[in-house]
Amino acid sequence: MTEKVEKLLKQYNKYKVGYKCPPKSSQFKKGQSGNPAGRKKKLIPKSVFEAIQLELTETVTINENGKSVKLTKYQLLAKTLVNDAIKNDKGNSRKLVTEKLLKMDLLEYRQRLQKQVNEAESEMDPEYEALLKRWLLGELDKLYREKMEEDSQKE
Repeated sequence: MTEKVEKLLKQYNKYKVGYKCPPKSSQFKKGQSGNPAGRKKKLIPKSVFEAIQLELTETVTINENGKSVKLTKYQLLAKTLVNDAIKNDKGNSRKLVTEKLLKMDLLEYRQRLQKQVNEAESEMDPEYEALLKRWLLGELDKLYREKMEEDSQKE
């Protein structure tokens, strides 16, 4: 027993734990990184489109009515487009915003009608129902084409 105690005393005297001397058990092991997860890799865009997407997803802090607000650049772009469209009667942004809204409204309306037609349980003859669906979708397509032609003539 005394040999073991002497051995432990020698080890203790050899390495004292204290200020700037952490215990051996809590020190980094040789070959082991202190940060195993490491730094996150920087995203490298593969195309111009991806680079633009990355740039638009970054957040920016702006002052709005005396308060600081964090927005993504994409939200900021939309906000400035809409505000510019409201301020300028003859500006391109007004034309862009109104055209996009009208096109989206028509597409949403068509999708909603199509969904209602598909979901509705019908007691009609299946052949008549299919004929009615084709006619309704054809009419919606005509409306959409007319709207697109009006838009192209305005330009």
